[in-house]
Amino acid sequence: MSAILFDLDGTIMDSLSSIIHIMRLTLDDLEIAGIEDNQIKAFIGIPLVQIGKELRGEQGYQKFVETYHFHYCSSQIKVEPFAGMRQYFTGLKNDGIKTAIVTAKKRPSTIETLTDGGLIDYFDCLITADSGAGAKPLAGPAVAALDQLAELPAEAFFVGDSIHDMACAKNAGLSACGVLWGAASRRELEKAGADYTVENVDQLIILSKEFFAK
Repeated sequence: MSAILFDLDGTIMDSLSSIIHIMRLTLDDLEIAGIEDNQIKAFIGIPLVQIGKELRGEQGYQKFVETYHFHYCSSQIKVEPFAGMRQYFTGLKNDGIKTAIVTAKKRPSTIETLTDGGLIDYFDCLITADSGAGAKPLAGPAVAALDQLAELPAEAFFVGDSIHDMACAKNAGLSACGVLWGAASRRELEKAGADYTVENVDQLIILSKEFFAK
């Protein structure tokens, strides 16, 4: 058998600009200055609690999380999958390849995002921030996905757009593929351990076929 693990935001869903917008509203409300967009991109893939602790410390992180969730829920922003994603996942399903989401989102918002994007039925497993598997860049979330899918690391690879995705994959003994339409550059992804990088979904389709043909 074979499987592919996927990050969600910035990898499957075209949500980067929305995340930056919501984070900006949160930072403004909490009067946190001096945070550039590149720093916000670097946070992508990390749980909100961890980001809040980094920005506001142990005493103030809960207010950060609450403010972010307020703006997320009130923004009514609907994100779409990147072009070609639905066709890609249809092909994976037809080929019998198992798929999992490994995300720093909580389960309700993950299900909402995938449902709105028309992709919820393509995934065999969802590992989220509240799954109890730990967080990227540690191996836990990827290991939990492999356990649920009953797959070995050698039979799978991880697709993501951030350095935290690449580190999570490598820590779990997985091959890592970095997509170049998300948060990190090719150089950043490769430095974090990416075995492959792809510039578009067509290249991802080719990689998926070649990986499991080995």
